[in-house]
Amino acid sequence: MKLKTSVGAFAKALIALSLVLSSAAGCGDSDATPTVTVLSISVSPATASIAVGATQAFKATGTFSDATTKDISASAIWSSSVLGTATVSATGLATGVAAGTSVITAASGTVTGQATVVVAAVTHPVTLTSVTVTPVTALVRVGATQPFVATGKYDDGSMKDLSATAVWTSSVQATATVSASGLATGVATGVTVITATSGALSGAATLTVKLPVKPAVLVSLAVGPEDRSQVVGTTRQFAAEGTYDDGTKQDLTVAATWLTSDPATATVSMTGLATTLAKGTTVISATVGGITAMTTLTVTEPAKLLSIALTPANPTIAKGTSVQLTAIGTYDDGVTVDVSSMVDWTVSFATPVTVSAAGLVTGFASGAGTITATSGTVSASTTVTVTVAVLTSIAVSPDMKTIASGTPQQFPAIGTFVDPATSATTTQDLTKMVTWASQTAATATITAGGLATATAVGTTVVTATSGTVIGMTTLRVNSGGVTNKVTLTVN
Repeated sequence: MKLKTSVGAFAKALIALSLVLSSAAGCGDSDATPTVTVLSISVSPATASIAVGATQAFKATGTFSDATTKDISASAIWSSSVLGTATVSATGLATGVAAGTSVITAASGTVTGQATVVVAAVTHPVTLTSVTVTPVTALVRVGATQPFVATGKYDDGSMKDLSATAVWTSSVQATATVSASGLATGVATGVTVITATSGALSGAATLTVKLPVKPAVLVSLAVGPEDRSQVVGTTRQFAAEGTYDDGTKQDLTVAATWLTSDPATATVSMTGLATTLAKGTTVISATVGGITAMTTLTVTEPAKLLSIALTPANPTIAKGTSVQLTAIGTYDDGVTVDVSSMVDWTVSFATPVTVSAAGLVTGFASGAGTITATSGTVSASTTVTVTVAVLTSIAVSPDMKTIASGTPQQFPAIGTFVDPATSATTTQDLTKMVTWASQTAATATITAGGLATATAVGTTVVTATSGTVIGMTTLRVNSGGVTNKVTLTVN
């Protein structure tokens, strides 16, 4: 009896289990498993600084709709906003190309994440090659002073005033002494050599000290600079130099009494520093011992900005690329000036573009944005349209060029983009955004801007790369100056 009860209960349990499984199967047919999607992408590090030629690995972490996170660096689509500054590989490895800032973007479908990479130029220290002391010869009387200037020249061609840092010496201190800033003072009659030393290099000048039979008498005074024009709100340092009857000269700027004929136009301090206040003309004079010298100072109003024009007008760019806008200002004096670095660049709210302080516009999504350049009350705007076009090819020109050794050759790179939705094609100048390379650097080198320089006879392939797209051409270098050109198909 107990066995029958157990069997009956077991049979009922099997029937119940069958009903549950059947019900579960039915539910599975009507309610599919939810699809997990990417909600957001975080790119790390958020900011990075590298030198030209160095690399930085970025990581893309996706946050999904099921609240999980995952490293999607290998599957994300990576792009760099300014290819001329930095490129980025398919796995997120950025490489510095030229000094500047670029936005690194990782995309999965329509979801993107961004980070910023700052590329610094590789600097090389300059070496001091010579020191020059001026004036080369000078004549002063006992008790008078003579300032000397030490100028350093460097291996990059630059020059620098070393007067404050050089070590100054006088070969005959009984004749003249010299201060740490190069100011020599006559002590007794004679000749001495004034030397300025910086490191292992030095320069020298000759100073003659004269003792007059009678005290030198000031015979004339000169004020400079002569007939100067200054804009309202600026300053100008005037100097007074005296000439004595023994032929010596002396800086009398501090000793002079300074005056201005029209204080409403410009004032002048006790040391000859004039400050302009209003439009007009005034006479600046200096007086020493009853001798007066003067010069004219004309004060003008700054030119007024009338309008700003932006070029190119209403450009179209592909997503992930950039365009440099230029602001040309026209002033009331008829002069036109590039004011790109002086205006404030702004972009309209919620647009698919960004703009740098220098007017570089970068598109990060499809759509259109309004860019405005403003200076005071004057402004100008243009519309930048961003398409979802994909870069399909790069054309590098000229084709198969032959140049002489030692000569330069500029190569432009023109990218062709295709809109996947409409199949429409557009072109864009990518010369400053691609990565340039010369296959045989011993034959020719090439800069980040596409300027090649022939260095030796031979042949090299010049390439322009953006992501996985490469354009190329052949450059031949010979020992003569004959150039020729044939057609080359660039892939």
